[in-house]
Amino acid sequence: MTKHLPILALLCLAGLVPAAEIVIRDVRAAVLVRATDFDFDLSAPNRTQSGSDAFNSGTGLELGVRYGFSGTGSSVGLIVGGDLNADWYSYDGDDGLANYGLRGCVAGGWSPIDRWTFMLEGGLGAGYSSLSLPASDASAAFEADGSSLAYDARLVTMFRMSKRWAVHGHLGYMAASNDLSGDDIDITIDQGGLFAGVGVTWMFSTRPTRLE
Repeated sequence: MTKHLPILALLCLAGLVPAAEIVIRDVRAAVLVRATDFDFDLSAPNRTQSGSDAFNSGTGLELGVRYGFSGTGSSVGLIVGGDLNADWYSYDGDDGLANYGLRGCVAGGWSPIDRWTFMLEGGLGAGYSSLSLPASDASAAFEADGSSLAYDARLVTMFRMSKRWAVHGHLGYMAASNDLSGDDIDITIDQGGLFAGVGVTWMFSTRPTRLE
């Protein structure tokens, strides 16, 4: 019987700790580090070209909302949301590629204990892209613009510092395609890779919405 006492003690302790209830009513902002590798396909009146390259750096900003639904007292829930996003990729010290758009997302959330929440989130976004490349010995400066389409999957970890405020971190994978035109040249830039980010969250309501 003695050897079972530690197990019984843990079970009793677990019974004394109340289960966390997931409540997501958030406005959030985040800064992200984006992957820099890309593939391109270029089509001009007198030539076509394909290849791979990399930007010097990639930085992203997101501002959005999240709204969760859960059962009474449940630690798991469904979360939906949307973001305004902007990404900048520098190239040879010049402007490079810029993306501005909207992103919608859906996630599953879990709050195993108070203050901590984990979310597995998938998103789809679309927007406007512009490309600016500096002149080189082989070519003149080039500018083009067009549209972008992107999707991503990410793991989000959130720690609540108070009733209203939290910090969160992201780790995920994003793939994006940019279709651009300028100076009678069409170019497609396909991006893909891991990204990471950190941000801050403000909860505008602490009342859960029930899934009946």
